[in-house]
Amino acid sequence: MKIEYSDENVTAEIEVVRATVRMGLERTRMISSIEDDPDADAMFLFTRKISYPSLVIASPTGTVKVGGSTLTWPPTFDQFFDLPEELANRWFEAVQKLNPHWFQLPEIDEKKVSDASSA
Repeated sequence: MKIEYSDENVTAEIEVVRATVRMGLERTRMISSIEDDPDADAMFLFTRKISYPSLVIASPTGTVKVGGSTLTWPPTFDQFFDLPEELANRWFEAVQKLNPHWFQLPEIDEKKVSDASSA
């Protein structure tokens, strides 16, 4: 799936693919290597530890130009963080559509939780 974006300062073409086992392992390694920041808020941490690794791993090729300069691929986290929100949202939606299992929360058995807390 290819996503395209263009505004007065940024143009982008990004290929998003369904993850392979190798990509899943690379994503897990990338997430594990990112240190927690106790001073960062929850949304920043989610973006840094889940969104960014998922997006770059599921996107083997892409071109993003900012102000006429082409970013290296994949963009660094700081470069990604400075991209237009609309581009990031389209990119996230494409990755989530092809790889929904990366974004599912684990199911919690409420009965087990209740039983454990009352024991």
